[in-house]
Amino acid sequence: MSNIGVAVLCDTNFFSCPCQNKTKIMKTYDFTVLTKDLEGNVIQQTDGKPLEINKLLGNMIVTSFEKVSDPIKFFQWGKQIYSKGKIQLDSSSVNELKTFVTNNQNYNLLVKNAILECLSNPVEEVLAGKEE
Repeated sequence: MSNIGVAVLCDTNFFSCPCQNKTKIMKTYDFTVLTKDLEGNVIQQTDGKPLEINKLLGNMIVTSFEKVSDPIKFFQWGKQIYSKGKIQLDSSSVNELKTFVTNNQNYNLLVKNAILECLSNPVEEVLAGKEE
């Protein structure tokens, strides 16, 4: 992981902090990578453009018939991943998305592996306030 700095924020004195006020850690995941075949060659679409993981995952999420815990949240994730290529998620959301990708029957292992690699390698970590 690169560019990761960790700090603890607490409402009490820094030196006597029992860290009772846990902060939620959000990690940024970058899906702006190109899909490659087993030889490492970039896979091209029929129009000659490279196949981008963020576009594949965004489409996978918003066009899926899979049952998800929160359809609105998943739809928002799909839109953001498709358009921006990056998203911030906490660990429970990452696990939810990994399960979704793993169980999805519409994509092959090459695509799933590329997505799961992105979800295993966050590019940034930030603190996002108190957990509830």
